[in-house]
Amino acid sequence: MARPVLPLAVLETIREIEKRTKRLLKAYDPFSFDVNVVAALKSYVVEAFREEITYYQSLNTAQARGWLEEAASDRIKAANCLLGRNRSASLEEWQKLALELHGTLMDGRAISPIPSATEISRPLVERPATQHSESTGQQLDQLRQECRWTVEELAEKVERDVTTVYRHISGVMNPSLRTIGAYERVFSKKLQKQVVIHKTPEKRQ
Repeated sequence: MARPVLPLAVLETIREIEKRTKRLLKAYDPFSFDVNVVAALKSYVVEAFREEITYYQSLNTAQARGWLEEAASDRIKAANCLLGRNRSASLEEWQKLALELHGTLMDGRAISPIPSATEISRPLVERPATQHSESTGQQLDQLRQECRWTVEELAEKVERDVTTVYRHISGVMNPSLRTIGAYERVFSKKLQKQVVIHKTPEKRQ
């Protein structure tokens, strides 16, 4: 049985992951292939692969095991496309990264094991859309604390007024998408991982 075509909802989710990764990569030196770029690509591959495999799990078939290799290969190729031609990754560097990514996906670190037909006791269903219970301000403050920055230091990093950053953290005012992008860039750089901040409705006084 050929690998099934992904439904529109899954494809849209993967496209959103790609968009976030492109946005993050644009924040870095377009000619570099440093730890930040590698971290962003790894995050994209694992997250997109997980979305695809979760759908295959929901089909309740042992054949899903055979689709892992194809899905992993496709995600790694897509990461290469996201990398672009300008970055200074040598063939050896890319091959090393590709092998590492493939190992991560295939040894189960990226997903929970796909059950065989005899292991399945009930049909699996697609996961509901992720609900983000934390407000934008709570996310910002948690990330700030992880970085061990004061509010004043964070404001300096994102080149915003201290009062404005306090308002963002307290939930009095939601940051614009452009400012959220600035927050994501500085947190991603400091924490050495791809950070995505989800915008939530403003707190009503």
